[in-house]
Amino acid sequence: MHGCARKALENHGLYHHHLIATRRCINKWIAGSKESLPFQDAIRTILRRRPALFVGLSGQDCNIHIEFLNTALAGVSFETSLPRVIFTVSAIDDYQEDILEAIHGDDYNTNAEQIKQQSALPLYAKPLLGSLYVMTLFEKASKLIERGDSELDNLHMDLAIHNIIEFEEFLRNRYDAIVDSRERWKTLADELPNFINRFVSLYRSQEIPSHPSSYAPLCEKNIHEIETSQEIVDMNLHWLLVALASLKEGEKAGLWTISEPISYDGKNGQFTIHQSGRTIRLFVLNNSSKGSVRLDKQNFINLDNPDCYAILYPSEHEPAERETLAIKRELPGLVNWDSIVEIWFRDIAENSTTVSQLVDALKNEFIRAA
Repeated sequence: MHGCARKALENHGLYHHHLIATRRCINKWIAGSKESLPFQDAIRTILRRRPALFVGLSGQDCNIHIEFLNTALAGVSFETSLPRVIFTVSAIDDYQEDILEAIHGDDYNTNAEQIKQQSALPLYAKPLLGSLYVMTLFEKASKLIERGDSELDNLHMDLAIHNIIEFEEFLRNRYDAIVDSRERWKTLADELPNFINRFVSLYRSQEIPSHPSSYAPLCEKNIHEIETSQEIVDMNLHWLLVALASLKEGEKAGLWTISEPISYDGKNGQFTIHQSGRTIRLFVLNNSSKGSVRLDKQNFINLDNPDCYAILYPSEHEPAERETLAIKRELPGLVNWDSIVEIWFRDIAENSTTVSQLVDALKNEFIRAA
């Protein structure tokens, strides 16, 4: 709604369709000058035609509020089931109540408390950013599943989408349960990005981030690129999401329990699997040849540890030449990989016709690791 007037003068073709109001224009607007009428009319037109979102301090300006009133009083109809105006405050003050009363008219007198409650939304910059982060994360995950439809059947897609929805609900309930809004967004900012950062770094490069505050996104592409780029399908993130959904499904079925590692370093894998009294350190890697070698070079695997190890490859088929691979991995200084179970998830998924069959096959792999 606002922009640089100088740019509009320098490049009329590019910027002429933007609504630009300088400080001088706004001051005249507030003072009732006729010069401001085009801006007022443009604002009313926008408010009549579509929902409006004001980002920043503009939404607090009294001239904007007045245009809301003028638009409402001009006979514009509103969707009755939705709040007609929302203030980002904890409670409605007298000035805001005057606006609500003018917009709602006779309905306000009989539903004042309900309208005030619906019209106050304490959504400030940092909580809003946290909400947008979570929404974008799950939107990306859903789009990645959709893009994998050429390789996934309905069983895989339904399983992944269902678990994405359940995980989103879990996060919502977890953080909504924190009463203090300041603590809520701080806890979210500390926990979720940190977990994703560590998980994705181990998955892609078999490294631990240099600092917990750094960030490796689930997918570096934006939503539009995920929807259109062929490169996205080749990244096989749809198989990763199906594998994670299967791990969660097995836990729900009581076949194992999953917990986060107790320490930040890479020696504990991304997950700890507890099954029949045994503890399995589970790594989820995007590449079986380079990934396993990098784990070894990083000293992330210690066979003297009493815990067992398993490595899950979401998108790969088991190689045919297992003996050749075993010889290469037994070179001096490298781990003897015969003692570590490698799980070729795609083989399991493609050979399973039900979710129960899929998680039972995973259970057998974990038994073999233990």
